[in-house]
Amino acid sequence: MTFHFTIIPLWIENTVMLSCIFILSGGIIYGIKKHNSKIIFICIAWFLLSIYFFNSHFWGFSSISISSEGVKLNYGILSIEKNKILSPPISCSITHKVSKIPFRETYYLVINNYHSMGLTSKKLDSLKKICNILNSYESSLQ
Repeated sequence: MTFHFTIIPLWIENTVMLSCIFILSGGIIYGIKKHNSKIIFICIAWFLLSIYFFNSHFWGFSSISISSEGVKLNYGILSIEKNKILSPPISCSITHKVSKIPFRETYYLVINNYHSMGLTSKKLDSLKKICNILNSYESSLQ
């Protein structure tokens, strides 16, 4: 039996990722057509930076699948190396950070030191539910 939980809908993350790539690819094509090496260089640099960003620690996972093979963390279509399947033991906690600019708290689900995308307090109950299910999954394996 497989359980699937969504922190932020994966289609939103994939849309953000693919939009960045399509815009930058369009800039590269435009630079090639205009024979402008500056535009090509800038778009390639931003392309590489965006790939780095989506695979860095700044980008958290957005969905979780729990099955008999383990807990799968999904980061999105361009986070190729970050998608993981974690085997037991699984530790789950919820952390929060207070943002200085809008003065609001952002909550993160932390599973074995992997952070989710940040959510506001409106979604805190869903994070607690996911964490409780992960803890019961861990205890059922013992």
